[in-house]
Amino acid sequence: YQHYKEGDVIWCHDYHLMFLPKCLKDHDINMKVGWFLHTPFPSSEIYRTLPSRSELLRSVLCADLVGFHTYDYARHFVSACTRILGLEGTPEGVEDQGRLTRVAAFPIGIDSERFKRALELPAVKRHITELTQRFDGRKVMLGVDRLDMIKGIPQKILAFEKFLEENHEWNDKVVLLQIAVPTRTDVPECMSPSCVLSPIYTLCDSTSMSAGVPQMHEIKSLQVRCMKLLGA
Repeated sequence: YQHYKEGDVIWCHDYHLMFLPKCLKDHDINMKVGWFLHTPFPSSEIYRTLPSRSELLRSVLCADLVGFHTYDYARHFVSACTRILGLEGTPEGVEDQGRLTRVAAFPIGIDSERFKRALELPAVKRHITELTQRFDGRKVMLGVDRLDMIKGIPQKILAFEKFLEENHEWNDKVVLLQIAVPTRTDVPECMSPSCVLSPIYTLCDSTSMSAGVPQMHEIKSLQVRCMKLLGA
């Protein structure tokens, strides 16, 4: 709290800091605190399986404003508070003994004009042509995620494998193109090859073999580039 000054607004970001709003309010009840979740908030049926479900909710509710990407995530949070804590949900948020914690959705968009301008670049046009020729005649399922263990990339590959196993007629008609952007490179536990990369490559090889399609050699070259980038 050495940098805090009266009147400052403290924003807590993501699920890692769900306990922080309570800690801040315990330090100064008048401190203005907000908490924003950068990932989906699950339905109350799924959330209630967490061991510390009640403690986490009560801590987040200490914030003055709680934000989510979409209305559905906000609704899931309010529902969890009403069903697990027995509190009252209102159109503005969650009420507990006369105190209201505002809950709202704050969608974050992209710079669409920047993407439109990029489509006119010669290098981008060449790449579009290459991809069009490469996947000609096949449906492309595109995934764009950060290379993070919470993003569910292994689960996505397993789902694709199951689809191919149950629908053999699609084996040579569909391709899963997964773009994984390295992130949190300053956290060794999150970005170690054994934690994130190896399971993905193993699953890709397994999916290729079970589907009866050629091995994904490009995955191997991607592995080399990622390993170099991560300093492994």
